[in-house]
Amino acid sequence: MKAVIYARVSTGEQAKQELSIPDQLNQCRAYCEAKDLVVVGEYIDPGYSATTENRPDYQRMLRDAKRTPKPFDMIIVHSQSRFARDLTDLLYNERTLKRAGIKIVSITQDFGDSDAAPMMRTVVGMMDEHQSRETSKHVKRSMAENARQGFWNGSRPPLGYVTYTAEMRGKKEKKKLKEDPSEAEIIRLIFALYTEGEDSTGPLGVNAIAAALNARRLTNRGQSFSKQTIAKILRNETYTGTFFFGKKTGKPPSQWIGVPVPPIIDRLTFGAAQRRLDQHHPFKTPPRRSNNPDLLSGLAVCDACGKPMRLATGKSGTYRYDKCSQRMEKGRTICAGCSIPESLLDTEVLDAFVGRVLNTDRLCAIVPGLIKRAQEKNSDTNARIRQLKNQRSGIKLKQKRLITFLEDGAIDADQDVKERLTEHRQAIDEIDQQIIRLESNQEQTIPEITDGTIARFSQSLRSRLTTINEPAFRKSYLQLFINDVRVSKTTLTIKGKNHHFAAATIATATNQNVLSFAQIWCGREDSNFHGFYPTATSTLRVYQFRHDRIRARWLRERRR
Repeated sequence: MKAVIYARVSTGEQAKQELSIPDQLNQCRAYCEAKDLVVVGEYIDPGYSATTENRPDYQRMLRDAKRTPKPFDMIIVHSQSRFARDLTDLLYNERTLKRAGIKIVSITQDFGDSDAAPMMRTVVGMMDEHQSRETSKHVKRSMAENARQGFWNGSRPPLGYVTYTAEMRGKKEKKKLKEDPSEAEIIRLIFALYTEGEDSTGPLGVNAIAAALNARRLTNRGQSFSKQTIAKILRNETYTGTFFFGKKTGKPPSQWIGVPVPPIIDRLTFGAAQRRLDQHHPFKTPPRRSNNPDLLSGLAVCDACGKPMRLATGKSGTYRYDKCSQRMEKGRTICAGCSIPESLLDTEVLDAFVGRVLNTDRLCAIVPGLIKRAQEKNSDTNARIRQLKNQRSGIKLKQKRLITFLEDGAIDADQDVKERLTEHRQAIDEIDQQIIRLESNQEQTIPEITDGTIARFSQSLRSRLTTINEPAFRKSYLQLFINDVRVSKTTLTIKGKNHHFAAATIATATNQNVLSFAQIWCGREDSNFHGFYPTATSTLRVYQFRHDRIRARWLRERRR
């Protein structure tokens, strides 16, 4: 009779500690030789759990079994648990194979062919499934505890990090992450290209970054970069200094366990990347806003109805106007919004923003107060961290005293004492997690900001916006500071958040780089640039102009 052998282990560690695949194969071959069975194939799944059917060779074996004529008569396994640990899958596939005339044989569990054999296989299958669930619970509990103690849980670390053995506990290695210098530079380059760009190009997109890295022959551990890889790196919060164990499993944030790792990217830069990613996300920002090359697309809205302004052209594109979209679709009886030449509206907004909003005196008046609020928040956070550390020290002292009493025989190790020790340990773990969260959200040290620093930021940004003739560059940076531009026949209102300018000034003072003002956004609206919480959207300025003045300027431009 013809037979095939199926061998499997769940993990690489099991391959070393339990029955390895070579041992399974050798014992199954010896069994076939003793029974005069001809081995016509071997199917091997290293590192796959038997609780799922998503195993490559397992599926290939089941497909081969359905061929006509049947290619083999038996499937030889070391034990039934090697074939499946899910009882439903076991019974279904066993019945399917039996109809095809193929038998599953376990060399260590000979159930025979008696009437009681199906019952015995079912009982053993139930025990295997139960054991698998129990093992899963123990492994998850062990991994969670390992993460609470600050160790890495064995998976492949993100690009930019490597593992190292932090300590030995018996024969078991406890590992942590450290920065890989060459890979970390690639990560910093990716974030710099995405938030700042190179020279005067402005920030690059994920496709352009992947192409740039591949052109420089930089690799993702031997593989070329793709836009998916770049996007995944830009979203990975681990690079800010904390890996959250349990986040990928879909658990609520309250059950995540923060594991400190060396930071590669500061939180300002990471926040800037998240803001820009959200701006280009089709479910968060309409494509017409992120992809449209027009300067005010997605920003300009009609003051009368609140609908977006849309580009309208005449004479085959000779004339370009910004019009209320609702007026264009439903007529002026629904909305009497205005129609303004596009070039004139762009010029007015840019001039107003540069001349009035970025006015040095204005920034010098508002920035110090906002920075003071950030310093106060940092001070409150530091005080809370000190309070938690003192609380942790007190609990550790109680824990130490309790252990000392146990060792001295002053008290017995009854259930109440064990529960008390468990409560102490859990309280310490909770405090550690609170400290990690506070430290990860804490703002970096705020440098001293002088009027000269504010003036340098203002002048640099104004120069960039007025001298660089790159519409995409201007648009990307205007969107960082402006929420919307409300347009009526007589008034132009620019709205934004003042605290962004304080953040930009701090970044400029820290990095000595005008492009660093792009690093002022954080990914979550509830913590937009930690330390600067806007109470409400404020009108930065109202710039009024008469319709006849617009008309006169437009006519002058036409005559030229």
